[in-house]
Amino acid sequence: MNDSNSMEDRLVVSDILVNRHRNHVLRVLQTHGTPMALTTLSMHIDEPGGDAFESVVPDGGCSKTQLHHQHLPKLDDTGVITYDPSSRLVLSLDDERLDYLLERGEEMLESLRRSRTGAK
Repeated sequence: MNDSNSMEDRLVVSDILVNRHRNHVLRVLQTHGTPMALTTLSMHIDEPGGDAFESVVPDGGCSKTQLHHQHLPKLDDTGVITYDPSSRLVLSLDDERLDYLLERGEEMLESLRRSRTGAK
């Protein structure tokens, strides 16, 4: 893997893992599968007792507008999901791509641990 791809992967991993909203979207899609309509995804996210997006909208949930305009397009750009904005449908979740990015994330964390402890 060349350095430019590696840096791009690091940025993608950071964006997915750090953003709790996108992280939760991925958990819902892994649990319930695809294809999934935006309305259905939003309902799963806002289920009582679920891991709702606190403080994103006044009632504690994440709006469909935020999912449609921000989170789902961003995940689509990473290649982890395929989202069709015109039909408001998550068509697929690419488990292989997600696993690859999670492995990169684990490598990043391990590298930080080694740097922090001075180990090589």
